[in-house]
Amino acid sequence: MDSVEGDCGERLVERLPVTLAAQLGDKIRDADWVMANFVFVANVTTLVNECDLALSPAMSVTTCGHFPTNWNSPPDWNSPLLPHRELEHPTFALAFLGESPKLLTNYATFLADADSNIDLFVNATQRAIVEESLNVLKIQNYWQFIFRGDAEPFDAEQVVRLEPKDLSAMHTLAKAEKRSFPSAAVDPFTQGPVLGIWERRRLVAMAMTVLRLPGAAQIDGIIFRKGYQEYGAQVIFALAQALLAKNLRPFILLSQEDLALSGNGASFKNDTAFPNDVSFPNDVSFPNDTLSSHDTTSLLEMLGFVREHPMYLMRCVISKTMEVDNRQ
Repeated sequence: MDSVEGDCGERLVERLPVTLAAQLGDKIRDADWVMANFVFVANVTTLVNECDLALSPAMSVTTCGHFPTNWNSPPDWNSPLLPHRELEHPTFALAFLGESPKLLTNYATFLADADSNIDLFVNATQRAIVEESLNVLKIQNYWQFIFRGDAEPFDAEQVVRLEPKDLSAMHTLAKAEKRSFPSAAVDPFTQGPVLGIWERRRLVAMAMTVLRLPGAAQIDGIIFRKGYQEYGAQVIFALAQALLAKNLRPFILLSQEDLALSGNGASFKNDTAFPNDVSFPNDVSFPNDTLSSHDTTSLLEMLGFVREHPMYLMRCVISKTMEVDNRQ
């Protein structure tokens, strides 16, 4: 996959197949629509070399052999809530554009073998279509937080841009804090800036651009050492500002179940403390004691993020009955 660092949204749009470009129309240039449908858009633009695309006038479907790990790491599906037998079958990821439950069923049963698992990451409208089309095994709920703050100077000299030579330190930080690395890619720097803070030659906080889209970008990989929560907040805000300066609207996925940043990022719990000497624009300030009334959601809102789209990670199964019905 070519690096999109320095690439613009227009170039990504220009690479779309003619049929799909016509189907999308001007929506692909609407950053809000792109973010609400970011998985499908990612699969046909940024991640096009990793996914397959099937087109029709009423329904377009992309498939990947696994979750596109550049945009999200799925939760641990080995939960006791899932029967073990369901985990023994192959799984692939699917994203779609269209409103026909019957067409989605047809595509899914054509592309997947009977008893195969299908994972989808969808918005609220798409969830209803999936529930009518497929047998749903499990759903995990997310919020999409979108940065609506203004572009403004942010003076934080300790926030620096991380480079490939820092990859070992990044893995060390993730391992020390028992956080999974947000991308399986060999090079996590292809999607955009990765920022961090060093203290005594040790990386103590970082945040990554894990997915770049036309007009938008996802922030994830927010990891900081215990006791350095304020630095976690600084790298989030600094990265949001860096992306906004490139005309990219930043967004973050937040699990509704555990209020942890995108499942594999850092979580700001109610005992997070911020010293008075940490300053942010827009009159954002933190008391010099525990934030008993501020969880992760409140922190993101203070930094300029707005909770906008509910999104759902869904695991479904293609049953033999569905396959028979589709062939009739």
